[in-house]
Amino acid sequence: MIEGYIDEDLQSRLTVRVEGTRKSVEIDAIIDTGFDGSLCLPVPIAIQLGLELSCSQVVELADGSLQ
Repeated sequence: MIEGYIDEDLQSRLTVRVEGTRKSVEIDAIIDTGFDGSLCLPVPIAIQLGLELSCSQVVELADGSLQ
């Protein structure tokens, strides 16, 4: 069973476990209805997990901010 919740900003969220070569962590994720199979993680979390960087890009969020 997958359980999620709606946050105070009305975003659908759930907790997911991401595993790397060094460790695994649970992160709070926003559910994207336009999911294309990609997972975006902050670089510090990717480093902590021991993941290999395959690419990096700046993205514009729905509120116009760049991340």
